[in-house]
Amino acid sequence: MANSETAEQFLYRSFRLLDEGKFDEWLRTCGDNVVMILKSRRDDEWETPVSLINDDVDRLKGRIEQIKRYWHAENPPTKTLHSVTNVECIPLPPNRVLVHSCFTLIATRRSRQDFLYGRYRDILFSAFDGWRLERREALLENDVIERGKISYIV
Repeated sequence: MANSETAEQFLYRSFRLLDEGKFDEWLRTCGDNVVMILKSRRDDEWETPVSLINDDVDRLKGRIEQIKRYWHAENPPTKTLHSVTNVECIPLPPNRVLVHSCFTLIATRRSRQDFLYGRYRDILFSAFDGWRLERREALLENDVIERGKISYIV
């Protein structure tokens, strides 16, 4: 089983892939049943059933295809920069780890910048060649998404 240090490195690599626009490679870091949830603090914390995004693997693949297909409409395309800090890894049996972390995401298009910040709660599982993302819950601390939509992966 991979150790906590490699779980932290997994996060850094996966966000680098997103920021470089390597979505297919990033998707290969996810499990076949990955779930990605995005909530806002105003939606009442982690346990609320309401979410801004609730993607299973098929919806996530569709989101990536949509980003790739319509990125030409964003000229220049939105660039992202993820920063992850305060990484805490808690082993879970069997062969899993719960990873708490804080994030800042800057999305830039032309002269406009959107800043999202919050907390991740990830569950990773150990695969034959390293960690895979099984579940990501992102809780936004900021209440406002300036553009009113998210055209990138948080």
